[in-house]
Amino acid sequence: MKIVLCFSLIFAFNWSALVAQLAFHASPFVIGETMRDQSLFDSWEEEELLSLQLEANFSELIAEKNQGDYRSARLVLHPKEDREVSTLVKIKARGKYRRRICDFPPLKLKISGKELSGIELKNYKTFKLVTHCDNKTPTRSTILREYLAYRLYAVLSEASYRVQLVEITYVDEGKVLPKLKRYGFLLEDTDELEDRLGARDCDCGFNATDPSSQDAAATLALFQFMIGNNDWDFSAPRNLKVLQTEAGDGQVVIPYDFDFSAFVGAPYAFPNVDYALTDLRDRVLLIDSLDPTALARAAAHFRAKRPQVLALIKGQAGLNRTTRKELAHYVESFYTLLDRDLEWTHKLVVPFGAN
Repeated sequence: MKIVLCFSLIFAFNWSALVAQLAFHASPFVIGETMRDQSLFDSWEEEELLSLQLEANFSELIAEKNQGDYRSARLVLHPKEDREVSTLVKIKARGKYRRRICDFPPLKLKISGKELSGIELKNYKTFKLVTHCDNKTPTRSTILREYLAYRLYAVLSEASYRVQLVEITYVDEGKVLPKLKRYGFLLEDTDELEDRLGARDCDCGFNATDPSSQDAAATLALFQFMIGNNDWDFSAPRNLKVLQTEAGDGQVVIPYDFDFSAFVGAPYAFPNVDYALTDLRDRVLLIDSLDPTALARAAAHFRAKRPQVLALIKGQAGLNRTTRKELAHYVESFYTLLDRDLEWTHKLVVPFGAN
């Protein structure tokens, strides 16, 4: 079934609490006994924007970004503030598409065990950092919209990555690149995600047709449909983390990378011609053997969360009023679809166009 509609597009680190228990040394992090049950992301729950500085040979890293080797760096938290703390870390370029086309690649950041003493921090020391793509053009809006997409999914499902917004200054020790200050965000350590959800990486595809998986499949597919994202796949899987529950009674699936969605609208994103889409804002529902009752439950869940979803969009700091209004309108158009008597079938396409 094909219908034409007209739409217009359009966590946090309480470092002061941690610093009170943290002594700065030449080999930085020494953490007190009371932090044993906390991870870094647990401690980031009261700070909306974390200020960071990352010092490394970025000119060399960028020149050799396709090698993906870890390099030494220094991470400074709250630079030039009374509570400044630093630690040695390892960083490397990551990602497939963005690493290839971006001036500045996404990074993986790892704090070595030697730099953390007195506490294991549950051994959660590896984080993905979503960075700006273009060195010359500020991309704060794109970063904030993708950060917001993660937060929206967290409203709809517990099976989601926690994210932390950062304002980060990059200092090139190679003295080739100028100092850059950009927005970015961190994704929680996947090991922490697994422990939090009681599941483990199974290195497998997601069986969306399994009765135990239907509700999760419907929720995820509707979310991707809501934000206008078709850059994902259950079976491959693509841009999904698939876990097996420790109890062995089902799978958990977590989406990531929303830059090709209409909601994020990265400058390099384009419509997927595989589904005959002509506009980035076109929507397509990607799910096989969708259980109608699971879809009905998911739709009811989305309706119940509608006030929270829209409030999150309208309250996102850093985005201008016009952008927030356009994003809210695009998501509202999804809710309009939910209220219509549609034949919800696999690869249902809703083009962007005249009503």
